[in-house]
Parts: sequence; C-alpha cells; structure tokens
Amino acid sequence: MRVNKTLSSLLAVGMLLLLGTMVDAQRASREALTKSPSASSADLKSPIFTSKPERESSGVTDKKAIIGSWLETVTFPEPQPPIKSLSTFSADGSLIVGDQGAVTGETAFTPGHGAWVHEYGRTFSWTSVEIIYSHADGSLIGYLKVSGRYTVDGTGNAYTGNFHADILDPDGNVLFSVEGTNAGTRIPVELLP
Repeated sequence: MRVNKTLSSLLAVGMLLLLGTMVDAQRASREALTKSPSASSADLKSPIFTSKPERESSGVTDKKAIIGSWLETVTFPEPQPPIKSLSTFSADGSLIVGDQGAVTGETAFTPGHGAWVHEYGRTFSWTSVEIIYSHADGSLIGYLKVSGRYTVDGTGNAYTGNFHADILDPDGNVLFSVEGTNAGTRIPVELLP
C-alpha cells in the first residue's frame, strides 16, 4: 500500500513538473533572447558545440558576475504559464534556490541547494537539488535535480539561460525530465530615505 502511495505521489509530482509548476529553474525565453539588445549571435551559440578557445575569446570575462540574489521568471513548454523563482549565488560557489509552487496538497519541496562554476566570459553552469517529501507525514518521496547554464548580460543586472530538470525516486532513478528557459533580474539594495 505504501509503495502504491509513494508511486502515486511521484507520478503526481512528475506531472506537475512536466506542466511547469514545480521546477526551479532556468532558461531565458526565446522572446527575451531575440528582443534583448545585449543578446548577440555569440550568446545564442550552444557552448556544447563550440570549441573551448572560441568560447573563451567570445566576450568579456567576469568570473564573479553571477554573485548575488536574483528574481527569475521560469518559462516551460506551452501551455503552462511562467512561474517565479529566487536564486542566490554565493562567492564561495554555493547556490540556494526557492520556487513558487513548492508545496502542493500531498507533496512539498525543500529549498534547492547546490553549486555553480564559471565556464567562460560571463557564462556560468550550476546544479541544485531539492528533497521532495510527503506533506502529510514527512516521508521521502524523491528528489528534484536541476542543472543549467546562465549568461549574465553586459549590465551585470540580468541573465538568460536554460535548464534541464529531473525528478528522481528515492534510489536516484530518473522518473521524469523537463527543460525550459529562464530570465533573471538582480535584486538590488534599496537604501532607506
């Protein structure tokens, strides 16, 4: 009985993820990429298919441009509307994320914890993990693992990127996957008058 309930919860979480209500993370929408005045053809090339020397020479390097806290708009495949997420990239390479919709009737997600690295120019890769658990009794349901790549624009106050998210069972087996886009805006300090 408990196995069926856990499997049902995992399937529900997977469906929510595929519908775009549970992922933290990360790709800029195509509209944002095509309308952004700072997006160049070099920004739109996939680093996977670009040689390392070409990637390194494609722009200004700022290994710390991602450090800070960001408000993000996460975009999924249609028909799901975008959601909001918060991310904080620390100087020591750690990452903390939190998402809109992280608690449902039967399941809850912890904040995501992870790490980030500088790749080249103003481009960064990261991975975060969230624990998925039963809202009713706290039992482990599985994990949400998200990996992505962001490129910070020339102002240092916005980024765009992509993500791949997996829902894993308690043993680490992938049950569902989804990809999407993200656009982030730096959260600035607002001084009191």
